[in-house]
Amino acid sequence: MPIVRRVLLLVALLSTGCSGANLPFGGAHSGAPGAWSAASPLTLPPVLLYVAGGSQSTRHPDIAVFNAQQKGSNVQPLYTIPPRGGGFYDLLAVDGKNDLYVMNDFPNGTQLDVFPPGKKTPEISCLLATPPSRLGMSIAGSTLYMTTDQYTIEEYSLPLHVAKSCPKPAKTLTDERAKLRGDFMFAAVATPQGSIFDDWQSAVGQGSQYLDEFPAGSENARRYAPLGLDAGYYMASDNRGNLVADVSVTSNGYGGKIALFRYGSHHPTLSHPISNGMYLGFAFGNHDTELFAAQDYPATVVGVYAYDPATGKVGKELRAYSSGIWRGAQSIAVFSRS
Repeated sequence: MPIVRRVLLLVALLSTGCSGANLPFGGAHSGAPGAWSAASPLTLPPVLLYVAGGSQSTRHPDIAVFNAQQKGSNVQPLYTIPPRGGGFYDLLAVDGKNDLYVMNDFPNGTQLDVFPPGKKTPEISCLLATPPSRLGMSIAGSTLYMTTDQYTIEEYSLPLHVAKSCPKPAKTLTDERAKLRGDFMFAAVATPQGSIFDDWQSAVGQGSQYLDEFPAGSENARRYAPLGLDAGYYMASDNRGNLVADVSVTSNGYGGKIALFRYGSHHPTLSHPISNGMYLGFAFGNHDTELFAAQDYPATVVGVYAYDPATGKVGKELRAYSSGIWRGAQSIAVFSRS
């Protein structure tokens, strides 16, 4: 996807997704979730895919929840979580208990909503003091990571203890390299070894993008690898510390490839090129034997690929989900029961 199309898509998401609604009066709350009898932690399938859903023309997508092991050409969501208060669901992340964390954007602020498994009403909904960038949220272990427009990575300890607003971050890291040379910061993801990676776009060089690393215990980011012109937004790490991202196929920014960085390697193995569009959200599932990857052209599809964590090899596509997925869907989350 060329830079112009990518910028237009981002502008469209921000402008249409957050129009016409203000944060509901009262801000944060914490209370009993709304029950939904058709799904519970005991009856939900062991692997779930969360992605933005709804009609292609909607300006306020819902969250579609799929049985991520179901095969077929027209798999439908198990259930959907409707939009709340006129906000715009954006980033998604899921923890080891299958609690779903969602950014709910409004013109005057951003709420963090937390949905228990199978529920359509959040158990926690709180106002964030610093709205995240529109592309950066992930969970590793008991920590929630969010990037901001100030080139910082905020770390929140889980579970959240909410009063009138979301808690303050337990720790904040600043990528000084990105702050000095960049014009936008995208995703952040932590590995089991304690390293934290972020990707950002340079202010010069026609939108070239880079991957930086905060080594375990360090507050200083260092350059890790280039991702190419107009590369992807999102990343994910498996349980061995292998990292997946999107890189450009060509020098003009069209198309993308899945880039798999083996733990400690600065040179990725590339696979599954697409001639146009790009790979967006990534997630590992089914005990790290599958890689979920969203792509946006010619239609938004979440493909599921065979994956070998020992070799970092991304194999053949096993199945794909497209029915009920919103055209602008980018962030995905996958829960796999232990």
